[in-house]
Amino acid sequence: MRLLIHAINGVGLGHLVRTLEIAKNIRSLDSSLDISFVTNSEFTDLIAKQGFTFTRLDMNTKNVLNNEISYEKYLEYNFVAIKDILLKEKPDMILFDSEINLKLIDFCIDNDIKIGFILRNKKNSYFNDLIKEEIIKKFDIVLVPHLKKEVKPDQLKILEKLSNIFFIGPIIKFSERKISKKNSNDLNILICFAGGSDVKNNEPLFDNISSFLKELKKNKLVINGKNIDVNIITGPFFNDKKYSLEGFESKRFSYDLFNDIKDSDICIIPGGYNLVNEVVLAKTPSIIIPLDRKEDDQFLRVSRLEEKGCVISGEKEIFKKLEEIIRKDRLKEMQKCFPGLKQGNIEGAKKILKFLKKEYGKEDNIAVVKGEWLDISEKFIFDEIRNMKRFVPYIFCLNKKKDYESKNIFFDDKYSSLWKPSYPLIMRRSKGVYDEFINKCTKIIKDKKIRILHASYLTDAFFFLKLKTITDTRLISSVRGYDFYSKDLDYSKVFEKGDLFLVRSEIMKSDMIKKGCPKDKIKIHHSGVDTAFFSYKKRDLPKNKEIRFISIGRLIPKKGMIYTLKAFNLFNKKYPDSSLTIIGEGEEKKDLLNFIHENNLENKVILKDKVPNNKILDRLYENHIFILHSVTGKNNDSEGIPVVLMEAMSTGMPVISTFHKGISELIEQEKSGYLVKEKHAEGLFERMEYLYKNKDVWEKIGFSAREKVKKDFNIDIQNTLLEDIYEDLI
Repeated sequence: MRLLIHAINGVGLGHLVRTLEIAKNIRSLDSSLDISFVTNSEFTDLIAKQGFTFTRLDMNTKNVLNNEISYEKYLEYNFVAIKDILLKEKPDMILFDSEINLKLIDFCIDNDIKIGFILRNKKNSYFNDLIKEEIIKKFDIVLVPHLKKEVKPDQLKILEKLSNIFFIGPIIKFSERKISKKNSNDLNILICFAGGSDVKNNEPLFDNISSFLKELKKNKLVINGKNIDVNIITGPFFNDKKYSLEGFESKRFSYDLFNDIKDSDICIIPGGYNLVNEVVLAKTPSIIIPLDRKEDDQFLRVSRLEEKGCVISGEKEIFKKLEEIIRKDRLKEMQKCFPGLKQGNIEGAKKILKFLKKEYGKEDNIAVVKGEWLDISEKFIFDEIRNMKRFVPYIFCLNKKKDYESKNIFFDDKYSSLWKPSYPLIMRRSKGVYDEFINKCTKIIKDKKIRILHASYLTDAFFFLKLKTITDTRLISSVRGYDFYSKDLDYSKVFEKGDLFLVRSEIMKSDMIKKGCPKDKIKIHHSGVDTAFFSYKKRDLPKNKEIRFISIGRLIPKKGMIYTLKAFNLFNKKYPDSSLTIIGEGEEKKDLLNFIHENNLENKVILKDKVPNNKILDRLYENHIFILHSVTGKNNDSEGIPVVLMEAMSTGMPVISTFHKGISELIEQEKSGYLVKEKHAEGLFERMEYLYKNKDVWEKIGFSAREKVKKDFNIDIQNTLLEDIYEDLI
């Protein structure tokens, strides 16, 4: 399951801290939930420190306040940016904190993304809009971070009638530190402006603080015999050119505000949600100046604390109020008057988690078993796992690379020595360590109530077969190509004991049956690609411009890169205004470089090492024609259906490949692409030349290619089918 947290409102810390508390508590309850953030806050290091991923948007409300952009354009920018994130990350749910975007909400509903909302106390005008327009009913779950007694009676009456509302209590960051000893004659005052927006309705706060500091200086920082020590946190919007702090030092923000408050004898604050709740939790006496906010009813919030640990200050009254508190020695008395406070951090996390589990029914766990996790070229396996909605995936592996980080990976360096190309050798020569590894996996299977083992390759099923035989689990194996065609292993036991084999194509199914796998144990299941991410781009070639070909794949015999080079050499001799980019690494790199050098193609062929997956799309967009000349390699090594072909086709790119294994089930000849004989450079050259001379077919071919991928090789469709297979098996 995947949760995206929408922590967008101003640029302050409050919203980010609040949502981080929810995220941390969800993770502590269920570490399998994938949580990420979208924010416009400058304080993203807080997110990174907690180990969550995030996307930071460039624009925030400061741009609106500075008249750099209208509020309408700000909302539209957010909508477009976050819509793209939703299409890419495909979360099961988005959680809004305070600020909402109506277009984004409707987009989520249309795309079956569940919506959560943290609804703080609001003025009646704002609240009535939520009710009148029935916006509140669009949310699947609403967390109210207040106790019921804190909510306005008329609003409470409406909220209690709605089934999606939960009153959880304040969400506050709390991490107490040891308080330093103070001189009894000193008085530590903390002044917080909070967000401190440079807008008109904040002027009473700034004016009051300036007047107070001026009067304090006039009294030489002494009130009724107490030496006053002042600490000031201005907030990120404070305009020091417009408002004077009378020479006092300040800092913009604090990551440890709760303890700063607790270390103080008294606070001077506005009536914002976070500050008020933090002074109540810290039981630090406070003078509060409520502000007339557009939506937030600060006057209502602080009215409940009058004479309950806090005093309310009007204009130019701070010095007078503080002097009275000190003169009457009221600090200890005020400290005892604070009401108790129930935190809603854990309760909110529980509500979110319970809702998601109810919606997606993730009560069954699977274990993905793989020798090595994961090569950069194996993104298709990563995508299968990260897009699961109904099952919680756990991963067992012997060796771990760092290209793809995932939750619930069970890996121990102790067993990485087992990772060798030959599974039978491991199982014979390292039997003791192998048995110990299997026993550890068995314990995890029992602890996590895992019901299915999914071997990423047929070779992994061979290695992990013992795990299936000693546990009450079902074993599924994906069969992808090289694992079946090129590995000289006796799979008879795997075929006998395994429950299901997922092959890539009809021809692979036929080959499996010939090798002795029971027909009723085989299903065709394709890898899929994210067609929203690999979006369509029309390819054009202006007159007298260079035509650019590209091929992506490991530099190994079955990828046929040498034939691609030979065909391009023929093409370039006839049409010099052309180039070829090859992206990949592997054993044939030296041979390819030699060919490039021998044929003087150094300025025409770009040979790049593998690039990060998030850059593949850019490389595809930069080029016109995609080539993958797959062939039968050493030891009969063969393809299933290459995912990179699907990615190129998804972008609307004309593709040329070969009549090799399952590729003809992806590419329909002369409809969604072109196929040539294996190891036939002349045939490939002819297709390259045809496309160069017939640019008018590019759009039609590219569009048909994309439609084919969307229909039959879409990651969402294939993942739904995969989880259906799991359910049928148990």
